Amino acid sequence: MDIRQLKYFIAVAEKLSFTEAAKSLFVAQSAVSQQISELEKKLGFPLFDRNRRSVKLTPAGNVLYSQATGLMKQLDEVVEITKNAHLGYQGHIRIGYIGYGDRKWLPSILKKFRETYPNVSLEVNSYHQGELIKALNEDALDLVVTFSFGISDGDDDTKNKAKIETHHVCTETLYAVLPSESQHVRTWENKPINIRSLADESFIIQNRHESPQGFDKTLQICSDHGFSPKIVSTPNLVQTVLILVESQLGVALLPMSLKDYAGTNVTFLPLDLKDEHKYNDIVAAWKTNNVNPSLKYLVDLIGEEG
Repeated sequence: MDIRQLKYFIAVAEKLSFTEAAKSLFVAQSAVSQQISELEKKLGFPLFDRNRRSVKLTPAGNVLYSQATGLMKQLDEVVEITKNAHLGYQGHIRIGYIGYGDRKWLPSILKKFRETYPNVSLEVNSYHQGELIKALNEDALDLVVTFSFGISDGDDDTKNKAKIETHHVCTETLYAVLPSESQHVRTWENKPINIRSLADESFIIQNRHESPQGFDKTLQICSDHGFSPKIVSTPNLVQTVLILVESQLGVALLPMSLKDYAGTNVTFLPLDLKDEHKYNDIVAAWKTNNVNPSLKYLVDLIGEEG
């Protein structure tokens, strides 16, 4: 038995007329009669009691009708689900974020997307910046929210590099992070701190493997201001950086948004820096050759909200 035979059978069962069934199917009556005869032949028993005056379902025909209508409904649902998957209305998006500056922005975007596209599941996880860029280039993530600096257009050994598109999300401001008891806090309380005044301090910088761009930027800022930082610790987690600063083991340069995660004995002081050092753009980034059809709707929503 095939799908066409079931459709013809259901039409006759509902109309109890080969003529009316043929009209509803827009085919010749002979085609309907032939398909029903072939179906009955395959099954080995009749589905209809028919004569010149009437057509009735046999007991077996009644059972087949109840089962066939459910089967056709399931088939229609499968087709609809498959179509939605092709169009991107049903699917899965993998998102990675760095955890700076997106605390207020990202939840609202995800909430609105979920309300608009309830059949697209979202897998959201926090990563270090180095991991984000690597995962994006290796197609392990569909979209990342991270700092704009350090984003590359694929690996150098990639023959056909995939272009990475970005959309500005917000701007982070870099601050000096010091123990609240530090003399610098009292000295620079009412004005931006000159980073050269930190030249003799011990620096705590997140591990370069975890945040290569952030690590290099700290070194570059210090170098541009005439000194090389004395690095005493390079923890894996930025939360550990904050704990070590609070423990008075050193100072750090971190985005202002991390103040929400710092202890009460940590002070964030504005820096007297050039804009290219002071401000860091946070962007949503994705590869233009990404084949996930659902991604387009998230990208469009980000553009609308931005």
